[in-house]
Amino acid sequence: MNMESVQNQLVYTTVKIIAGDGLISSIGTGFFIQRDSETGPINFLVTNKHVVANYEKAEIVFCAKKINQEPDDNSHILITITGLQGFCIKHPDLDICLINMKSVIDAAQKQGNQVFFKSVGKDIFITDDLIKEVSAIEDVIMIGYPEGLIDLKNNKPVVRKGITATCLSLDFEGRKEFMIDAACFHGSSGSPVFLDRTGLITKQTENGFKIGVRHLYYFIGMLRAVPAKTVKGEIKVVDVPTDKKVVSEAELMTNLGYVIKSSCIDEMIEKVISQHIV
Repeated sequence: MNMESVQNQLVYTTVKIIAGDGLISSIGTGFFIQRDSETGPINFLVTNKHVVANYEKAEIVFCAKKINQEPDDNSHILITITGLQGFCIKHPDLDICLINMKSVIDAAQKQGNQVFFKSVGKDIFITDDLIKEVSAIEDVIMIGYPEGLIDLKNNKPVVRKGITATCLSLDFEGRKEFMIDAACFHGSSGSPVFLDRTGLITKQTENGFKIGVRHLYYFIGMLRAVPAKTVKGEIKVVDVPTDKKVVSEAELMTNLGYVIKSSCIDEMIEKVISQHIV
């Protein structure tokens, strides 16, 4: 796989999180964000608080890293995090959880397990200036594990495409959120959402102009909940289910999702680092 492609790199930013206490109790999505600190770079695994809940164990699977630093899609490394809550930093008000992966990854490497993943960098977080330029309706992609689906052979997530259902520049209902029109199922909790600004570009040549395609993606938020419709026609907001058994047959998903804005995640990470919480 060509790792110079932005699209190809994005599918390595997520992992499937299986959390529980002895039994599988929660399945969700996590994605990596890397930030610099005084002690060096730190990789956070970001997800929803309701994915990890109060569980003390989580399993995640990485692709192995080859000697040439490329991913080995057919060789996978299972990492089990015990004492999970000790690694979790939870937002006091929002459904955001940061899992400090530094010691987890260091321990894996000491055991000879070189894991491959990509992190969402600060440079692709959407900026305030760009938010002012976006229209009310924009294309988005969401990466995760709907219904727990995963390409087990290659350890790859499922990518879905949708649109913004509310304006990104506005705070939906006064909250630092917006809505997307995309299929949001069990296992999608914690999925990163990216603005897709793919479009045609022209480049001047000696003989005229050359038309090409430009791929631009900006991290705009994380899925946290969905509006569900009851058989009585009532609409209520529920966390994206992490367990198929908890989904009532009397609740119908609306193919809409509530997304926490990336600025909230950015602010939390900056606070955690500045206050030396990690």
